[in-house]
Amino acid sequence: MSFMDPVGIMLSNGADFWQRKYYVGNNTFGTGININANPTAIAATEGALSIYNSASYTGGDNKNCIIMPLYLKLVVATATDGTDLSFKFSTDVIERYSTGGTALTMNSTFVHANTTDNARPTAVSEVYFGDLTFAAASSEKQVGDVQIRPASSAAGSVVGDEIMILFGGYGQTSETTVTAAAQKHMSKTLPPIFLGPGSSLIAQPFSTGATTATNFYVECGVIELFHNPTTG
Repeated sequence: MSFMDPVGIMLSNGADFWQRKYYVGNNTFGTGININANPTAIAATEGALSIYNSASYTGGDNKNCIIMPLYLKLVVATATDGTDLSFKFSTDVIERYSTGGTALTMNSTFVHANTTDNARPTAVSEVYFGDLTFAAASSEKQVGDVQIRPASSAAGSVVGDEIMILFGGYGQTSETTVTAAAQKHMSKTLPPIFLGPGSSLIAQPFSTGATTATNFYVECGVIELFHNPTTG
């Protein structure tokens, strides 16, 4: 079982506990989101992704909601004219998102016909993707660096590229060319991330020479641990 294998996690801990912890967020189906058109340098207050834990701190162990990002899936709808593409990932102890981009609607994967006793839970994860403006850093720490296409590739992205960024999925990095147009399916890994109440994970894009915004179809999955300490 890998660290973030959801089926293995449920079997080892009891599905009744985990079934209300998984959330997935998407943009409107078939609608892409632009990132910054010219991310030719990492800018302190510009980014592409923000995941914020909006839960309140209540004190004590196992009483505070901890957000664990599972994956970020990006499919290129419009390619950049940059010669490479990468993302820097960092955590901070404040909400970094300020304005811009698109809020992903985070839906629970739990569903039950009896909605009186089994209502769908509401996420505390606030996820934004796109051309984001960030507040100034408070205690920013880099936790990862994902190269989508390196400088030697001559193209930062190709329409149809599918990028899976997996958190905690050690050893799962892969890359497969799927068409003559050099579309790729890519799997990249980052360490497991744990976001306590009031903290954020951000991603900042970089693309040498870019003047055209990459447009992505976006999906993001998270686990919210201890979201409801009374019922699990």
